[in-house]
Amino acid sequence: INFASGLGKDGAQKSDSKTVDFKGIIFEDMLLQTQSPKLSVGYFGYKSTSRLANFPITINEIGLQTPLGSNRAELLFDFNINLSSEGDGGNGGNAKLAIGARLDDDNGRDRWSFDGVELERIAIAMDVAGTQLKGAIFIFEDDPTYGTGFAGSVGAKFSSGLSLEVQAKALFGRKENFRYWFADAQATIPGGIPIFTGFALNTFGGGIYNRMGMAGVSNDSNASFNQIGASSSGVIYEPNNNNGLGMKAMVGI
Repeated sequence: INFASGLGKDGAQKSDSKTVDFKGIIFEDMLLQTQSPKLSVGYFGYKSTSRLANFPITINEIGLQTPLGSNRAELLFDFNINLSSEGDGGNGGNAKLAIGARLDDDNGRDRWSFDGVELERIAIAMDVAGTQLKGAIFIFEDDPTYGTGFAGSVGAKFSSGLSLEVQAKALFGRKENFRYWFADAQATIPGGIPIFTGFALNTFGGGIYNRMGMAGVSNDSNASFNQIGASSSGVIYEPNNNNGLGMKAMVGI
């Protein structure tokens, strides 16, 4: 399986270079039938080297998704990306990719056709020279809660020299009749800044949002890297057309 960079749902290729190059994909017990589910596969595997944008990857899982009552099917890949050489620490990340197909009626016959490639999420974790870096990119379309849009989260922890941890998140999206967004950032200073005996300021944060509301709080320290609407502070935001522009600020003691 391979696709050129710039490949869209219309199948037009803008470059001869292969962005997705999955070799040696194998499957067993594929079933095509006239009743739902019209397409099913019993087993997926692989036995060759695969690449994404020419970076080597290790496939963790391959699956087929055929929503009930839908005319689409998606071949799903969960894989790790090796972004640096072994000599540089072998740092990398994780990603999820979906290759879509659409079922059409062609004069009473079922006909499957290519329906685009979607890179749902990329998560990166690196540890270089006393600095831990992590990040995530979300690209979503027709999500039941968030509609269509994109989000990004990035964090860095410095353990040499100045001890400091920073994290930021931004989300931009749209629903059927409105657009929404938020951006926030947070900094943590281990040990804190003493203000008087027994008390120190160790966390500073703030953010701004529009057409969104707070829907809960996550206790997962990596929530902003795992969930579309999770902010750096762990607050979960969801679109809300009844809310206007809002701001928040926080200090941790």
